[in-house]
This record gives sequence, C-alpha cells and structure tokens, in this order.
Amino acid sequence: MQRIIGIDKRYSIVGITVISVHSRKYEHEKKNKANVRHAVEEQSLSFEVVNNHSLQVRKHSGGQILPTALVFGSDSLSIFIFERGNYVQHLELYLVPVFAYYKSSVCASLNNSLSIKSSPEDLSATSETSKTPKFTYPSNVCITSSEHLCISFTGSNQLIFCEVDGKVLVITLISTRRLGTDKIDGLKRIQQPIASLWDLCITESPCKIYSFKKNKDKVLLYNGILQKNSCSAIIGSGVEENRNSSESMTADLASPHSICNGTMNEESVLFIVDSDSSITRIVTLHDRHVANLIGDDDDPKNLSAFGDLDSNGHNAKLQYPVGIAFHYPSSQLYVTDRFNNKLKRVDIKTLICSSYFVTDTDRKKQRGETNSAKFNEPYGIAIFEHFLFLADKNNSHVKRIDLDQDTIVRYRFDLSEPFNEERSFS
Repeated sequence: MQRIIGIDKRYSIVGITVISVHSRKYEHEKKNKANVRHAVEEQSLSFEVVNNHSLQVRKHSGGQILPTALVFGSDSLSIFIFERGNYVQHLELYLVPVFAYYKSSVCASLNNSLSIKSSPEDLSATSETSKTPKFTYPSNVCITSSEHLCISFTGSNQLIFCEVDGKVLVITLISTRRLGTDKIDGLKRIQQPIASLWDLCITESPCKIYSFKKNKDKVLLYNGILQKNSCSAIIGSGVEENRNSSESMTADLASPHSICNGTMNEESVLFIVDSDSSITRIVTLHDRHVANLIGDDDDPKNLSAFGDLDSNGHNAKLQYPVGIAFHYPSSQLYVTDRFNNKLKRVDIKTLICSSYFVTDTDRKKQRGETNSAKFNEPYGIAIFEHFLFLADKNNSHVKRIDLDQDTIVRYRFDLSEPFNEERSFS
C-alpha cells in the first residue's frame, strides 16, 4: 500500500483515479467492517477503499496473490496486472509511458471530482482531514537496559522515548509526524520522515535504536558479526509461504512481524511471529534450523490456516499474530493474537498455548473509558521485570500487565514537564 499512496495526487493532472479494493480474508474483518476502517484511517489513505465482501472483484480480475494492482485504460479495460509487493513497486515507472500513450483519450475535468457509487458494504476513506489525538495507533514497544521505553505510533507516525512510569522524555524521537516515503534517510531525528514502523529493537550500545519493517518476507541482521554498518538477510528465501527448513535461507516466511530472543531446552533461540501464515516460528541459533512452534498446516502455500484454538503446539490456532516477547524467569512466551483480540501465553516446557486473561484494576479511569482488559487489535509487546507493556492499537492505548498478579492498567503518559524535541538523551 505504501507504493500506491500519493500516486493519485502526483498524477491528478492527467486524470488518474486510484480505488483500493479490500478482499477480506480473516474473520476479524468479516464480522465488523469498522475494523477495516481502522486500517484505512491508520494509513491516512486519501482514495476510495471498497470492501470486496464476496471476493468477486478478485475472482473476475484473475488476481491470485496479494497485493495485486490492476491498471485500466480510458476504455475501462485492464491493460496490465502487477502481483506481489516486489512487482507493485514498479507500478509508477510503468504509468509514465501509459499516460503518454493515452494522453489524447483521457477525458478528465480538473474542476469536477469523480463520483464513485458505493454499496452499503463499501468503506470510504473520508477526504476531510480530522484532527487526531497526539498519539494514535501504537504498534510496537521495546525497553532499554536503562529502564526506558520506546513506543512507535503508526497513526501519528511517531517514535517517542519515555520512562517506565510514563514520564515522556522526548515526544518525537524520530519523525516529522507525517507519513513519509524517504528511502535514503540520514536526516536529523525530527526531520526524518518515517512510514509505518513494524518493529523496534535496541542494541546493547546506549541509545542505538533500530526499527524495521518486513522486507521481502525476510529477517534482516544489522551489524552482528558482519562488517560494520552492513546488513544481510539471515532467515528466509523471499518466497511468501509457510515452509520450514534446516537451512535458514531456504525457509519461507509470510510477513514476519516481530522477533525476540529466548531459550528452549536450555538452548538460545529466536521466536518469530509469521503473521500471514498465523504461525509462530522458532529458530535455533547454533544451526539456524527453522521450525513451527504454534500453529501448522500440511500445505506450505496455505496461508489461511487461522483460527482461535487453545491447544498444544501445532494444534493451536492463531489469527494474524503480530507481537512476541519472552519472559525468562517463567519460561513463558507471550504472543498478541491480533485479530482474535487476545493475548496468548505459551508454556515453552509443555508447548501449551492458551488465552491469557487479566483483571482490570485501573483506579484512574476517566468517564467513558472502557475495560482495559478488553483489546482491539493488540499489537507490539515488551517485558520489563514482571511487567508486560502492550500496544492496544485500535484503542490508541498502551497498557501495562503485572505478570505476577495477572492485572492490567492503562499506561498513562506524563506530559506535565516541558521538554525539547531536540534534547540529547545520550
């Protein structure tokens, strides 16, 4: 989607119209169209989004892979189709000669907007820009060794830096607070545009913060044992499937979202949430063997083996998991089951995956605030001592869970003291 955003504005003078067709896959999307609207608002889409209820558009267009981009000529006939993200990135290069060829037949009025009829099932991204809260759609959380939190917000496109008790030290660590398309980077913190941070990871070195998104369905290693400032893929072939392997580079992932360190059988491992396959993977570090931990399907090409089932290992079912964190003292793995609106807990010794329920003990609730124990697309998580911090995305809240007491409260930001966005925190 990031490849499409802005095309309608950049080429509006030649009469281009962008319409996004959303093909619903998960039960979470089918039950409540407001959940899809949250995704539209989060990405600040400026064009129409049509909810393809029965998948008829996808079937008739011949699209087999998501995402698919179709280009239509002025006669409303399809002239080209781009499938998969690796090819959609070339869409804009293709549009230039298309515009030149169809220039004489484009009949668009710059004074009149195009009217698009929508069915009751359609979802529309409003053209009016609404004033949003300062922090919207929190996605990921990580904790430094100095007991500070870094929290990314995809709605307001911010990365903030605060203390564990909620005191905000830097309100915008990185970002211009607008959706960016910069691929070169290298600007100062608040001058650097960012777009939809997917995960956060902090190295042992003070104040070195790295954020990363999915990249051709691979896990990337920055620095490590490589040459300084280099980056190399360590897991994943780049093919979007659910395929394990004894060799990490031949394993296939499907939109890996988050990663964390942990131990299993007294061995250091990596845990990965593979969102599109709704599976949690495990990678043994000594040989980089990739295997499924929670969830499974016999067909590696089947990315629809999702559900909501508490069970052991491969029999358990998740629905688009996104966040993962390991609690060393208890050997428990926590996973945010996004589209089931649940937090799941895995006992690494028994591999039992179960829904983790907590009690709301928040005494600072204001009028209208809902039960903090109810999530709306829980996203990133991080653990500090016996506290688990969770980004409750569609509620635009960050919550804190006491793992010893099984209680939860809303994490409240303290903005009482003045601060400078350019302040140094080294």
